[in-house]
Amino acid sequence: MKRVSVSYHETETYYVAASSVEDARQRHDHRLYGSVLKDTPAEAWDALGYFEREESGDEYEVFKFVTTTQVTKVDPPYTRSPK
Repeated sequence: MKRVSVSYHETETYYVAASSVEDARQRHDHRLYGSVLKDTPAEAWDALGYFEREESGDEYEVFKFVTTTQVTKVDPPYTRSPK
Protein backbone atom coordinates (compact mmCIF):
# COMPACT_ATOMS: atom_id res chain seq x y z
CA MET A 1 0.00 0.00 0.00
CA LYS A 2 1.42 3.34 -1.05
CA ARG A 3 1.35 6.07 1.60
CA VAL A 4 0.47 9.61 0.58
CA SER A 5 2.31 12.48 2.23
CA VAL A 6 0.19 15.49 3.16
CA SER A 7 1.91 18.78 3.84
CA TYR A 8 0.88 22.44 3.99
CA HIS A 9 3.15 25.39 4.70
CA GLU A 10 2.26 29.09 4.81
CA THR A 11 4.17 32.16 5.96
CA GLU A 12 2.46 35.49 6.55
CA THR A 13 4.07 38.85 7.30
CA TYR A 14 2.16 41.75 8.77
CA TYR A 15 2.84 44.99 10.61
CA VAL A 16 1.22 46.50 13.70
CA ALA A 17 1.81 49.96 15.19
CA ALA A 18 1.77 49.91 18.99
CA SER A 19 3.51 51.25 22.08
CA SER A 20 5.26 47.93 22.87
CA VAL A 21 5.52 44.34 21.71
CA GLU A 22 2.89 43.33 24.28
CA ASP A 23 0.58 46.11 23.08
CA ALA A 24 1.06 44.94 19.48
CA ARG A 25 0.24 41.35 20.46
CA GLN A 26 -2.88 42.50 22.32
CA ARG A 27 -4.01 44.63 19.40
CA HIS A 28 -3.61 41.60 17.17
CA ASP A 29 -5.15 39.05 19.54
CA HIS A 30 -8.13 41.17 20.51
CA ARG A 31 -8.42 43.08 17.25
CA LEU A 32 -8.52 46.32 19.20
CA TYR A 33 -9.04 49.55 17.30
CA GLY A 34 -10.40 47.86 14.17
CA SER A 35 -8.21 45.99 11.72
CA VAL A 36 -4.61 46.51 12.87
CA LEU A 37 -2.83 43.94 10.70
CA LYS A 38 -1.33 45.77 7.75
CA ASP A 39 0.76 44.79 4.73
CA THR A 40 3.32 47.61 5.05
CA PRO A 41 4.84 49.62 7.90
CA ALA A 42 3.34 52.82 6.47
CA GLU A 43 -0.17 51.32 6.49
CA ALA A 44 0.31 50.19 10.09
CA TRP A 45 1.40 53.70 11.11
CA ASP A 46 -1.56 55.25 9.27
CA ALA A 47 -3.91 52.83 11.06
CA LEU A 48 -3.17 54.54 14.38
CA GLY A 49 -5.76 57.05 15.46
CA TYR A 50 -5.09 60.75 14.90
CA PHE A 51 -4.23 61.42 18.55
CA GLU A 52 -1.91 58.41 18.79
CA ARG A 53 -0.11 59.31 15.57
CA GLU A 54 0.04 63.11 15.78
CA GLU A 55 0.00 63.91 19.49
CA SER A 56 1.78 60.87 20.97
CA GLY A 57 3.67 59.52 17.96
CA ASP A 58 6.97 59.26 19.81
CA GLU A 59 5.38 56.63 22.09
CA TYR A 60 4.58 54.26 19.21
CA GLU A 61 6.62 51.96 16.99
CA VAL A 62 5.80 49.62 14.11
CA PHE A 63 6.35 45.92 14.79
CA LYS A 64 6.80 43.26 12.12
CA PHE A 65 5.19 39.88 12.79
CA VAL A 66 6.02 36.80 10.73
CA THR A 67 3.77 33.81 11.33
CA THR A 68 4.45 30.38 9.93
CA THR A 69 1.82 27.66 9.74
CA GLN A 70 2.96 24.16 8.93
CA VAL A 71 0.63 21.18 8.85
CA THR A 72 1.77 17.66 8.10
CA LYS A 73 0.07 14.32 8.27
CA VAL A 74 1.40 11.96 10.90
CA ASP A 75 0.58 8.27 10.77
CA PRO A 76 -0.99 7.02 13.99
CA PRO A 77 1.28 4.98 16.23
CA TYR A 78 -0.85 1.85 15.96
CA THR A 79 -2.14 -0.52 13.33
CA ARG A 80 -5.70 -1.63 12.97
CA SER A 81 -6.34 -5.26 13.50
CA PRO A 82 -7.91 -7.04 10.53
CA LYS A 83 -11.64 -7.71 10.78
